[in-house]
Parts: sequence; structure tokens; C-alpha cells
Amino acid sequence: MGGGRSGGGRRSAIAQVHCPSAVELHVEGLAFSSRAVLPTADLWRNGRRSSNEHGAFVVLADEWHLLHALIHHQVSDHGYARRVLALKPLWEFAMLGSELPDQGWQAIGAHMTQAGQADVLADWVVQAAELLGLRYPPGVGVSQRARTHARATIAAAQGADWLRRARFLADQVRFGFSRKTMAVRYQLDEDAVSLATYGRHMRFLLQRYRGRLWGRLTGRGDRPS
Repeated sequence: MGGGRSGGGRRSAIAQVHCPSAVELHVEGLAFSSRAVLPTADLWRNGRRSSNEHGAFVVLADEWHLLHALIHHQVSDHGYARRVLALKPLWEFAMLGSELPDQGWQAIGAHMTQAGQADVLADWVVQAAELLGLRYPPGVGVSQRARTHARATIAAAQGADWLRRARFLADQVRFGFSRKTMAVRYQLDEDAVSLATYGRHMRFLLQRYRGRLWGRLTGRGDRPS
């Protein structure tokens, strides 16, 4: 913002502060597919309690904020499985990661190792190091498999669009029609998921994307995030 004494910048900032805005409330920290990696209870436990004149709230420490964002994109959104080069969240990861103290990296490195997801964290460390200059942090082991996966992700971003789309759709169908996903979506026990459940879901999809199914499959009209 510009300097000077006109106060225009200050008036603009005040107007923005007082504008109504929407807040999306969540009862869980992450989607069901990634809660085993970072349970909501862990987020509460690692949060820092604060308060102001409006009430009390919990703020995540930087390292847990970084890890939450990584798991959201890499696990919840299947970025790791689909080898998606997500530049915006990767840049945010690199910027925040460059400010983390060593003990912060060690804490989340140990957490991901214990969760059996060390390569998911290391994958983004390699991507951020090779593309954005992030230093390799202590406390995060980088396996050869993680290096190979990260470089394959970077290479895939330069590949044919139809191939990337085909891989995306294959994983989307696999996950979307898995027994566990069907059970969560329709509030059933996994053993109760049947052909009728899949039929119900197919009807839902056909109605939701009526007239737009081909565009959905080909990615036409997708909005960049």
C-alpha cells in the first residue's frame, strides 16, 4: 500500500475489516480419508490457546499449520496419489517452511513417520527444494522413493494433458466408489454397502452433472484454484 497522509489506504483497510464475510465451520480438522494421518484431537492438542475481547480460540503453531495444509492437499485431495503439482499450496509450504525452526520440522517429521506417511511429507520437501529453493530441513528423512516420486510429479506436469486427466479420473473413480467412501457418504456400515448403494450413487451423479457430464470427464470448464 502507498504511503502519504491521505488516509485512503487506512479507510480501505477499515472498510474491509467491517465488511460481512462467510465463515465455513468444520467439526473435523480434515476429511475422513486423512484423519488417521492427523486426527482432529492432535490439532486441538497442538494448538495454542489465545483470547481477545471477542472470546477464546485456538491457533495452530506454524509447524502444525504447515502439516495440516500439506495433508489437506496431499492426502485429502489425493495430490500425492495423483502426482499433482500444486504450485500455490507448494509455494505456501515453502514460504512457511523456510521460517520454521529445526524443532518444528523435527516434530512434524516424527509425527508423519509414526503415521507411516513420511514419504508424503518428504515428497513436498523435495518438490519445494528443487522448484522453490527450500533447504532440506533436519528431522525429515528423505527416502529415494520420495525423491523419485517428487521428480515424477514434476515431470508429469509437463506431460500430455489427456494422460494427466486419465490418471486423475482413474483415481477419482477408485476412491469415489470405494466401499469405505460409500459407507461414509450414505452413513452405512461397510458390510452394508451393496449394488443398490452404487446404483443410488450413480443416479446422484447423473442428476448432479446432467448436461455437463462430458465436460466433467474432459475437464472442460474447470476453474483453476
